[in-house]
Amino acid sequence: INDFNRTNKHRIKISHIYQKIFNKYDFINDLMAGSHSVKLEYAVIIRNKLKNKLANFLLTKGYDIRTYWYSNNSNKKFKNSSYLEKNILCFPTHDLIDKKYLDQLDQNLNVFNSKIAKY
Repeated sequence: INDFNRTNKHRIKISHIYQKIFNKYDFINDLMAGSHSVKLEYAVIIRNKLKNKLANFLLTKGYDIRTYWYSNNSNKKFKNSSYLEKNILCFPTHDLIDKKYLDQLDQNLNVFNSKIAKY
């Protein structure tokens, strides 16, 4: 239980930093802000059809991101699943994520934001 509590505190701390970073950028809609769930990852919606461009940019910089949502493959159809699959990026909150990683992510998001502002 102590390990769970330590890990959970770390994930919450990282999530708060993600929230501050993502709130700076108009092309990111923060899905996790105010959420009280366990933050196994941090999910955001990328607006203006920029998901693939941003994902490719971050992947080439070495960032650990997940570019898909769990598909709508049950007998039930969930109306938002397709939208999420097309627009979501998920960022890790595990123990290897630290302040330096997040500061560099913020710097790279700023570079990406400057590039898209030209278009």
